[in-house]
Amino acid sequence: MSGALERITWLRNRLASMSGPEIVHRVREQALRQLGKRRPPQVEAGDGPLRMIPGLRDGVLALKDDPVLLSEWREVYERAQAGRFRFLGLDWPERANDPNPWHRDPVTGGLWARDAYCFDVPYRHAPGLGDVKFVWEVNRLQFLQPIAALAVATGDPAPARFCLETLASWLDANPPFRGVNWPSGIELALRIVSVTVVTSLLGPDAVPADLRLRLRASLAAHGLWLARFPSLHSSANNHRVAELAGLYLLGRLMPDLPDAKAWLREGSDGLVAEASRQILADGWGAEQSPTYAALTLEWYLLAAVVGERTGTPLPAPVLDVIGKAADALLAVTDRAGNQPRIGDDDDSAVLYSRTEPGGFVTSLTRAIAAVTGRADRVPPGARPHLRDAVFGRPAADPAPLAPGVVHLPQGGITAVREDVGGVEALWVLDHGPLGFLAIAAHGHADTLALWLHVDGSPVLVDAGTYAYHGDHDSRDAFRATRVHNTLCLEDRDSSEMTGAFNWGARAEATVHELRDAAASWRIDASHDGYVPAFGLTHRRVLEKTGDRTVRLVDRLEGQGSVRTVAIGFLVHPDRTLVERDGAFVVQDGDRGLLAIRHEGPLRPRQVRAWYSPAFGSRVEAVRLVFEGEMAPGAEVRTELTVLSYPGVS
Repeated sequence: MSGALERITWLRNRLASMSGPEIVHRVREQALRQLGKRRPPQVEAGDGPLRMIPGLRDGVLALKDDPVLLSEWREVYERAQAGRFRFLGLDWPERANDPNPWHRDPVTGGLWARDAYCFDVPYRHAPGLGDVKFVWEVNRLQFLQPIAALAVATGDPAPARFCLETLASWLDANPPFRGVNWPSGIELALRIVSVTVVTSLLGPDAVPADLRLRLRASLAAHGLWLARFPSLHSSANNHRVAELAGLYLLGRLMPDLPDAKAWLREGSDGLVAEASRQILADGWGAEQSPTYAALTLEWYLLAAVVGERTGTPLPAPVLDVIGKAADALLAVTDRAGNQPRIGDDDDSAVLYSRTEPGGFVTSLTRAIAAVTGRADRVPPGARPHLRDAVFGRPAADPAPLAPGVVHLPQGGITAVREDVGGVEALWVLDHGPLGFLAIAAHGHADTLALWLHVDGSPVLVDAGTYAYHGDHDSRDAFRATRVHNTLCLEDRDSSEMTGAFNWGARAEATVHELRDAAASWRIDASHDGYVPAFGLTHRRVLEKTGDRTVRLVDRLEGQGSVRTVAIGFLVHPDRTLVERDGAFVVQDGDRGLLAIRHEGPLRPRQVRAWYSPAFGSRVEAVRLVFEGEMAPGAEVRTELTVLSYPGVS
């Protein structure tokens, strides 16, 4: 499909998801965009200081003897010096001598627009250029955060000089409102944080006067653009929180800018209003993604800490929401600090500390435990991070995660933690909404999907995300029902994709029974995603039937003919799957973790599948599929036995 046709299709589907008021807003927004092109706004910043995030520099000095942090920060610095960046789990082409490093796509080698008006850049539909997220990643300037921390921790002036030279280079290449790095509000907000963190760490006296003036002008332009083009209506997800937090931080830390008071008021009021929308009443993130919930929470936590330290704290109910969300994330955290990957995960975070992605949700949960002073919220498995300098470290060590059933009715997640002969089994079943707002941007067609972690190891997993804009076929493939651990009917998705971040008809789930007794827990739920096409409902029961055994029962309800179905289980690529004594056994080395036995007419098949360990990368994994025909009213059973001993006899 050509770029022009893609844009037309995207616009048609996007309009179909909009309400009347949103269409009015979009028309007004487009008019403002065109006005900004014809008459670029004059940015007023004037002379003045770059104020510091209170306590940040002292926080880094308190960590200066941590060998893990110093090693990771030094690695980021050495890579950046050599132009050998590593983002999203990928090594990027060397760019030390690249004349245009800020607009070069690291995968395709192509150049994104530098001088065009930002809203004329078709970043969603640019065949041949790749996924815009890659070029945006380096332009977040987050890699400078640990380099500035290294300068403070070691007293070495060289990393500080590198930060200042890099900021000047970025300003030279990215004048306000021009090029690919200006159209997305969340990117602007993330850059505000990076610049603020770096200048706070280096200190106001370290920034030369001419660079200080240029940074103030650029930050003022960032604030102006955020305030003028807010993400509203169906776009008011984590992007809106980021924009509000960016305005709030600018308003608090640079109050002498002409529009600072308005930004502070909009940011503060908006953050309070959005808290109960973005985080549901049970604490689960409305976007149905643990990592996007954590991203939203990091924005809130940073705003709360800066507000507290500058004399204008966010209202107490906001901290209550943050704490409740931490509790929900703990419910799906295993004993090693891993969470099942549900929905989209693009490795985004506000604060950056090391080249390798991973561990974000656990790190953020620990930060919440530190800020709220709750020892019971300290998660296992958290690694040292620059986040510790901002939010502190909890006074207590992680407490054991208690077995039990946690049901999150608004989020539509039930998590069961069990002790099976000294081995932890963490079962998670998704019976919630597809996603947030009219487009459910970051949801997957995973209704009634199952995840399992055994003894801190992911065993039955989600395929991940892999791509956003640059590879539409892969974007759809990684969100499809057939790659999730649920029943797929006639190779159709349970919810209808109408764009890379847009959904049409979507499955609605119903919980029929929830029994939370430790020895006989049971979850009985169904969804109607296949009713429009086939008149059939998928009903799934997950129930405890023995000390180590759980039974999964799938059936089709309704009127209709015999249909082809596939019930799949994606095995983490670090595990192996072997067939033995009528069962399929998932192993970690020679240790058995899970035995899968199927009862019914479906035929087993092992297929090669993709798993994305980080955004932009993928590796092969094994998917166990039971497939064949099912009639309405028929049911099939799968017995899942957690193995609590080394080896398999």
